[in-house]
Amino acid sequence: MQERSVPVLVLSAGIADIIEEVFRQKLHRSFENIRVISNRMVFYEKGHLVANKVITWKNEPPSDMAAPIHNRFEAPNRLTMVMLW
Repeated sequence: MQERSVPVLVLSAGIADIIEEVFRQKLHRSFENIRVISNRMVFYEKGHLVANKVITWKNEPPSDMAAPIHNRFEAPNRLTMVMLW
């Protein structure tokens, strides 16, 4: 999908930092066409975990969250996008 610049949006109730790390370790590279929308870990400057940033979809629907990746790949003319939920 990366070769064809297909935008991929991963929506998860998990932790984005872990999902992205699994992609890096299992696929042995990062992908510009993937955006993970999920909860995030917040670290103190020394690397200590201090909080979790929980995402809510109440005020911002997933389609709006997809806009940055959709626009980055000049996708306004695209008819489809892969969305993993």
